[in-house]
Amino acid sequence: YCIPQETSWTLVFNSNIDSWGLKPDPKRDLYRFDIPVTQTNNQLEYFTMVFENRDAAADLLMAWGNLEARLPLSFPLGRVHSLPGR
Repeated sequence: YCIPQETSWTLVFNSNIDSWGLKPDPKRDLYRFDIPVTQTNNQLEYFTMVFENRDAAADLLMAWGNLEARLPLSFPLGRVHSLPGR
């Protein structure tokens, strides 16, 4: 889930995948990331999440209205595992 503030968003990875809505259980939070928010000239009507590819990394781009936040993700080389059956 995400906690928006004026200049940053707190992105939370929570272990309770059955929770939905406005009652998250913070005791089950796995990770929290404070991500700066920037204003853009783009205007998005719907909340949008996409991954933008970078060398051995990616950005999770989240955008809504004229705001966007990016969570940089990196993948150590040699530590990537494929899913069974793939």
